[in-house]
Amino acid sequence: MKKMFKYLSLLLLLLPIFSMNGNRVNGAELESNDVNIILHKIAFPNGELPEEIANTGNLAGEHQDLLQEYRGLNGVTFEVYDMTEKFYEMRSSGSTVEAAQLALSQLADDDLGVALATQITATDVNGDKGVASFTLPATDDLGRDKVYLFHESQAPEVIETKAKNMVVVLPVYTEGEELLSTIHLFPKNEEKVHEEPPFEKIVVDQAGSYQFGDILTYEISTKVPVDIEKYQKFEVSDEADSGLAYQMGTLQVTIAGESAAHLYELVETESGFTVNFVDFEALNEHIGEEIVFQYQTQLVETKTETNAFKNHAWLVTDFEEITREVEVKTGGIHFIKVDLEDESILLSGAKFQVRNAKEEYLSKTATGYTWTTDAKDKNLVTLTSGDKGQFEINGLTYGDYYLQETVAPKGYELGTELVKFTVSENSYTAGDTGILKVVNLKTPERPVLPETSGEPEIPTRKVLPKTGETKNSSFIWLGAILIAGVAIALWQKNKKNGSERE
Repeated sequence: MKKMFKYLSLLLLLLPIFSMNGNRVNGAELESNDVNIILHKIAFPNGELPEEIANTGNLAGEHQDLLQEYRGLNGVTFEVYDMTEKFYEMRSSGSTVEAAQLALSQLADDDLGVALATQITATDVNGDKGVASFTLPATDDLGRDKVYLFHESQAPEVIETKAKNMVVVLPVYTEGEELLSTIHLFPKNEEKVHEEPPFEKIVVDQAGSYQFGDILTYEISTKVPVDIEKYQKFEVSDEADSGLAYQMGTLQVTIAGESAAHLYELVETESGFTVNFVDFEALNEHIGEEIVFQYQTQLVETKTETNAFKNHAWLVTDFEEITREVEVKTGGIHFIKVDLEDESILLSGAKFQVRNAKEEYLSKTATGYTWTTDAKDKNLVTLTSGDKGQFEINGLTYGDYYLQETVAPKGYELGTELVKFTVSENSYTAGDTGILKVVNLKTPERPVLPETSGEPEIPTRKVLPKTGETKNSSFIWLGAILIAGVAIALWQKNKKNGSERE
């Protein structure tokens, strides 16, 4: 395979070479006094930087193999300096070509002078990354061969150290003594040790508890890695428990506060989303900038044993998989309806409404609850005690509430006092110790009238004896005797008078 690449590389020397601005630069088309020098910037993972390999000026050879195995690095700034005068001064002082070349490569930045030209490595028209091209005179006005120094002045943050200065002494020939009008150089960089990007997830303005029906805003944040150009996968996804319904269309992804919608592909489901970044070259322009994912979910009414709802986020790349989790909670409480005097008697059929400290009534919505001041709202929540007296309420924020009894169990008086209860973190999950007893008093017994058949009897009035009634009867009899005595006396008197007349 390597031999094939070498042969292809030799063929490429016969093809036109493209400069960074897209203009063709062919050896035959160059001015007779010009040379084209092309830099191929290669980035190596930390610890994989190869030993020094001599630049032959040719595209073929070991460097071509390295270009196939490792990646070209864009965004590196190179400056070219004319070292012709200094080189020939050193030669006049007795330095060899190699010694002068080495000395020039070790010059301090402040001793380089003024740059002739500056180029930044980029992707060329052939799709090769890390390429920068310079077209320069091959000789000076005195007819001397030019000497150039290429200096890496600025590199992406991912680079551990800048490449060494490269000094080219013209002319450059192939091993076959052919003059090169296009010279290829291969500056190398070692990357920093890969660091895991930051990855955080929060609930915006998180509260201690929530109510069924509440809308929650989540935020995930990370940063564009310094070595993002190495990535082929950079994916952020989110998935929530069944009680948290992802609100489609609410996701906003920004980089440094600006929309990043053009940089990724999006897949949404009822439980979350996946953002798959696809334009890594564009991301490379935002190295170190914050990526923020903001979206909403709704806490919907659902049966739960824990009253805690979790939301998971993942960052999956070529190098790592990071998971973050946040939790939101709601609250509730269990009740049992019992007889006031005998708590072993469990009462069914009692009905209650729920009120809060603001004297509002709990009302049902499609996904949870809301509060209303309308006591006749048709959607008011009604709690009913079951066959074992049990009933419950769940999905409330922590705090104090009240039960208002609207229907009493059969044979019991309606409770007229509000029953206060408190919802806390553990009130719903406390087991038997957390059950609140709600009592009722039996209705007092009333006398039962005997059943009758036919026409209803008209009750006869029973005349009760009056105080002193026996004493009054004696006076009546005494009067009667007196009257009778008077009558007899008068009769005898009349009879006697009659006899005397005779």
